Amino acid sequence: EAPPEEPAPTEEQPAAEEPVEGLAPVAPAADAAPAAQRDPTQRYRDIMVVPHRSFLKTGRIELAPSAGLNINDNLASDFAFGGEANYFFSEVLAAGLLFQYFPTPGGATELETDIRRRYRKFPTHNEYVFAGMLNVSYALIYGKFTLLSRWLVHWEAYGAVGGGLIRTQTVPRDATLEPLTNNNPSGNVAFGGRFFLSRWLSTFFTIRDYLFVDKFELDGANRPTESRLVQNVMLSLGLAVYFPLDF
Repeated sequence: EAPPEEPAPTEEQPAAEEPVEGLAPVAPAADAAPAAQRDPTQRYRDIMVVPHRSFLKTGRIELAPSAGLNINDNLASDFAFGGEANYFFSEVLAAGLLFQYFPTPGGATELETDIRRRYRKFPTHNEYVFAGMLNVSYALIYGKFTLLSRWLVHWEAYGAVGGGLIRTQTVPRDATLEPLTNNNPSGNVAFGGRFFLSRWLSTFFTIRDYLFVDKFELDGANRPTESRLVQNVMLSLGLAVYFPLDF
């Protein structure tokens, strides 16, 4: 019986080539499968994942004690202790109260001491007693950065405006007299930043400029006063706790 005929070659099934005498057979092509098929994790190694916001503030109350120092007064170094209480209407908008108390007002700087010693002059300046403000703040920027290529730190920059009251007292030229007290309406503008440490804790800094018109004691028997526009710039550092503690 005759052997069956082989089917004719088609485009889908090319005919096998006859080996050429004197040439070695061609080796089969290497496995062209991508490396990701051999190692399932290989395809994900070049993908950088950016975590979402890990801290939410909407509907929470922030209690933030702080300590500060004025940074623009050449005659007195005024330390302040106090804090803020803010309620967050959204992730970016908050309103609250600020209070700062100056326990040791009017610490003389080296410049003031030098003026008194060299020129026998008494510099005109006032001491701060306390400041109370109602403020509105808005988060301007939110971002993240890595620390030592290991920890991811979430942060935000914010601005604030508000108004309230600053109490000051004059420094009498006659040490036997009581200081004069001034209750001054004041506005303030602030810029600061928060660094979130956990789901309920952050650290922050604030640079706040108090603007108000203060009354200063002049030289004279009747203790006359003079009104001047004052800018008291405070740098504050603190910690903030958020309630409820989780979200």
